[in-house]
Amino acid sequence: MDPITKALTDELDGKQLSQKAKQEILAAKPRKRRNFISQITAFCICAVVLFLLITNTEKTPPQMTAANSMLGPVDEAILQYFNNEAPKLQTELEKREDSLQNGDAYLIRLALERNSTVFYGDSSLTPKDRFLISELLHYMQEAIWHNNIRMEVKHVQTIKQLVEAAPVLISKMKPYVEIPYMKIAEEKNRQWNFYSFDTAKWVSYFAVLAMLLAAIVYLFKNNHRIIGALVIFLAVASFSQPFWKPFKDVTAYDEKTFIQVVERGLKEMNIKVTGRPELQYAASIHKTRTALVSFEDGMSVLAVFKYENGQYIKQGMTWHSGKIFSENTFDKEGDENIVVSAIAFKSGHNVIKFRIRHEDEIIAETLLSQQKPMIVYFKKQQETSSMQYEFLDENGELAQ
Repeated sequence: MDPITKALTDELDGKQLSQKAKQEILAAKPRKRRNFISQITAFCICAVVLFLLITNTEKTPPQMTAANSMLGPVDEAILQYFNNEAPKLQTELEKREDSLQNGDAYLIRLALERNSTVFYGDSSLTPKDRFLISELLHYMQEAIWHNNIRMEVKHVQTIKQLVEAAPVLISKMKPYVEIPYMKIAEEKNRQWNFYSFDTAKWVSYFAVLAMLLAAIVYLFKNNHRIIGALVIFLAVASFSQPFWKPFKDVTAYDEKTFIQVVERGLKEMNIKVTGRPELQYAASIHKTRTALVSFEDGMSVLAVFKYENGQYIKQGMTWHSGKIFSENTFDKEGDENIVVSAIAFKSGHNVIKFRIRHEDEIIAETLLSQQKPMIVYFKKQQETSSMQYEFLDENGELAQ
């Protein structure tokens, strides 16, 4: 007889109990204390992972003010752009004056591919023809940028004529450009990149994964297989986050992501703005993309993005309450270093003519629509000496 049973028997001998009652007391097994550790562990893990999933996934898109198709029907814009730019491809290469570049094709492509009516009214084209014309605009813009092809391009009167001519034109221009055509949707998918998180989120990400791994080992070691299977599922969901969360707040591929990047950039630099943002204008040329965003308090931002591996990543921003903005970016063209200046005009400006001087010589100029927003690009070699910008109003005087 073990000491505990012997002590209990001796104690019961002095009690007035029946023999049956004594036997029941001696035969009874002590009640085991229930172990809630596994359930508590599973609950804590689920709570932490749920918090991680909620805080790291897509937030509600920013509320932005729409421009309400201020630039007119997109089909008309396509014809105007094509007929204005086509003569550049027909001019002899050495006679071209292409220091000023037109990046308007980007907004037209957004309207075509995404049915976006922020800047242009909707198109009459079928979905197939929308993408065909979008591809044509991309290769036309790139071919003009490279300035390495001369070809005959006929003037078109209707959008139908342009659709019919597009396949041949694309086949001629495509071999001469560096950046291949990519649909806006494909560009968006390329944002789904492993560099999604900032430092703080990466720390929480690896901490949660380490905790999940330890919990899985503990649960299976103690034969809690059902709860362990749940934790494995949560671990897989958590591990996959960087792959299905966009490369947010750094790259931009449409109107809303421009707003997101600008708002985050201002927040990081502790720049206070009030009111809803409005995308005044956006343009893209070769490896440079820019967006002009304004706020209700009068502050505006020109954000510049640089092309890297199929993504346009924010390179810099400039902001103030004026009407005219300028920001530079750098590009490598063969053995030459190219400077691309983005010059943006906010709505309400009074500039009619934009002119660039080098010493006493006018090297480039273009006409603008007064009051309407606009972005133009100026391309020059890096070793070229500084240029002087002139902004003229309708009276030919320097604009204020």
